[in-house]
Amino acid sequence: MKKIIVLLAAFIFAINTFGQVVEEWVSRFNGVSNAVDEPTAMAVDDSGNVYITGRSTGVGSIVNPWDIVTIKYDSNGVEIWTATFGNDNNQEEANDIKVDNEGNVYITGYSVNDQLNTDLLTIKYDSNGDTVWVRKNKGPANEGGVATAIAIDTISGRVFVTGSSGFNNDYTTIAYEPNGAQLWVSSYDGPGNSIDIAYAIVYHSGAVLVTGSSRTTTMSQSDDYLTIKLSAATGDTIWTRRYDGSGF
Repeated sequence: MKKIIVLLAAFIFAINTFGQVVEEWVSRFNGVSNAVDEPTAMAVDDSGNVYITGRSTGVGSIVNPWDIVTIKYDSNGVEIWTATFGNDNNQEEANDIKVDNEGNVYITGYSVNDQLNTDLLTIKYDSNGDTVWVRKNKGPANEGGVATAIAIDTISGRVFVTGSSGFNNDYTTIAYEPNGAQLWVSSYDGPGNSIDIAYAIVYHSGAVLVTGSSRTTTMSQSDDYLTIKLSAATGDTIWTRRYDGSGF
């Protein structure tokens, strides 16, 4: 059955007596397998171009693993390019997307490797949708992981991704130079030596701020907010803050 990765409608308020909402455009995408296609993240550049990324059922094996599909539309909803990243026999998914001032597009998520473990995956496309570089990282403990969010320093061109890695899911943040060279990797294991997962990342004034959840004890099901400020140049921790609400 045909599924939809993008059902994107831009709306404008018509200038009339009733202030009626009018659909401006809709675009649909159906992948190569004519099966399940699901968007996970969106970005818009200063020209109004719209970028969608997500996962699309591939054709490589019996189980039809996911591929990453990224689409660029202009402000009128006309498709400019579509880029697909995938291994015929393994699975890839995108979790976040960012666009820099030059129209380069950055995707982050995960890729299943040949050992059936997951790598933190980051992809850079140029403004035409051509692949500039692909980087996979198994995390500091070499146990694999998943990237959840990405940020860009538009001045230096450095790219920062965050997520979790390792058997116990530690915070993992990676910095890349514009050419894809790895600058540093930072990890954090909370006091519970348990599950710590970063969900969001922001670059600001020479620092990278990461936030997510952190388990308080190994056996506990209680998580705290955990926010960490890192040096964008070195990855060194500037400060760490936890928030525990009033509930149990």
